[in-house]
Amino acid sequence: MQHILVLGQDKDYSKALVSLLQDSGYVVYSSDAVEDTVDQFYSRKLDLIIMDVASWEEEGVNVYKDLRHELGTKDFLSIIIAPMDLMKDIKFSLAFDDFVIKNEDMKEVLLRIKQLLWRQSKLDSNNVIKIEDLVLDMNSYEVTVKGKSIYFTYKEYELLKFLILNRGRVYTREALLDKVWGYDNYAGTRTVDIHIQRLRTKLGGKCSDFIQTIRNVGYCFMGDKSD
Repeated sequence: MQHILVLGQDKDYSKALVSLLQDSGYVVYSSDAVEDTVDQFYSRKLDLIIMDVASWEEEGVNVYKDLRHELGTKDFLSIIIAPMDLMKDIKFSLAFDDFVIKNEDMKEVLLRIKQLLWRQSKLDSNNVIKIEDLVLDMNSYEVTVKGKSIYFTYKEYELLKFLILNRGRVYTREALLDKVWGYDNYAGTRTVDIHIQRLRTKLGGKCSDFIQTIRNVGYCFMGDKSD
């Protein structure tokens, strides 16, 4: 059973979120203070921290930075909940695994949690992902197809890794620019199309078909993890 800590000062929102997660089978704790969060983290085995940055108003980003600093290199997953205007200030510069735009519908938060924890569980102990003939080694930054090493540029590799780790989910070109190239990147969406084309060419054969174009939307990586 997976353990989740919800951090935020919007008590009504936190209470509703905790209830939803508990009903979904998670063990859930909550806190409205960073110091308490750090204590809970080291006294419990937590799989995920969810931080409602919006409830901290202007101090939200600093609170989250303090938390990451206190926990140091401690291994854990994190999701930030924030309004769109605050996400623009964050600019994806903080160390977090996913974010959700805050609204009254919490189903999106639950879906992101399930995906993030599922994605983490799919990695083997060596951080190697095998999808049929395709192998991605996140320790050595190496990609092989049928045992043959394939050279990718840094951005090509990061794009492929991001798509694989989020396989089954469709991303717009704009979203991929934000996630892979960074929020401040000024490249056009054509950059994504070019890199996708290069990935397909280099992967070749059946592996190239794993990257699917979703018409009028964007791209999606399909393919099941090998046993």
